[in-house]
Amino acid sequence: MTEAAAPFDVPIVLTAPGRRRTTGFSMDLPWLAPPSQTSSTIRAGERLDLAAAIRATEAISAELVIDRLIARLMRTLLESAGAQRGCLIRERAGALALEASMTIDPDTMSIGARALQGSAEVPEALVLYVARTRELTVLTDVHRDTRFASDRYFTRAQPKSALCVPMLRGGKVTGVLYLENHIAADVFSPARCGLLQFLATQAAVSLENAMLYGRLDAASQELRRANENLEITRSPSPIRFLEALRTGGGKILRPATTATMTSNQIGALKLPHPGGAWDFGFGVAVLTEPDPSTMPSAAGTWQWFGAYGHHFWVDPSAKLTVVVLTNTAFAGMQGEFPDAVRRAVYDPAQP
Repeated sequence: MTEAAAPFDVPIVLTAPGRRRTTGFSMDLPWLAPPSQTSSTIRAGERLDLAAAIRATEAISAELVIDRLIARLMRTLLESAGAQRGCLIRERAGALALEASMTIDPDTMSIGARALQGSAEVPEALVLYVARTRELTVLTDVHRDTRFASDRYFTRAQPKSALCVPMLRGGKVTGVLYLENHIAADVFSPARCGLLQFLATQAAVSLENAMLYGRLDAASQELRRANENLEITRSPSPIRFLEALRTGGGKILRPATTATMTSNQIGALKLPHPGGAWDFGFGVAVLTEPDPSTMPSAAGTWQWFGAYGHHFWVDPSAKLTVVVLTNTAFAGMQGEFPDAVRRAVYDPAQP
């Protein structure tokens, strides 16, 4: 056994090729071993160096948006393995689910969780075996390997080579990666398996980080919306609050809630009032039958007023919100002054 210095935070122990397990921080990485250790097991042209591992790791770890990370991860794995198709299976609520699949030539990508059980997209028996044993498993020649011969996916798709590697995080299986090649058998050499096992560990970390980032970003956006809503409700300008309601609720209420609030909620009962017939919504009076001779506002206008000299109305059809504030009592609430203000707003030429 030989110890090698590498730019990682944990020690990496190189062993003779052949082992395909990861125990703690000791990894079997034949693609990092000196030529004397690997010459008998890694064929010419297949030796992968540390630089390749670093490039692949950087490609995976640089992305924090989960969908983009999955797409980048799948492409990196397929290119590193020499595979034509791959699938990402992740643990969700205690069960494994197919998260993404990717095919090269032609390039296709599918992202979105779907059930693993009964799936026709992956060899379910192989995936469950790897998740249970936590061991990287290679089928050098799928047709001659009898362990999973009855799996219906292999019967239908008939790949030549297949590889399945667990994604481990803190000793727990957080997912499984499945890769295949339809052209040639024995594609996944020890060198490629070592690299893929290493990348699977990095992928588990990156996916967890992206999920945490997504939750943090969602929480941050929710907090920002809450702060904006608080600013609106505490705004010294009531017209800002009313404009938010006029435009569908803004960031305060859902559009359906706002529509219910500002529409008739008392059935056929009509409230006679200057300007036409009015109904009540939830918190406002709603104009249902305007008298055109005295009321310039359209049907659907909603309003309210108070005894300490304020009056507001909102006319959605005219995209109009008006707030009248006075230091009077009833004179500012209803009567000649607020009626004159309304006429002036709709037709400034009228007295």
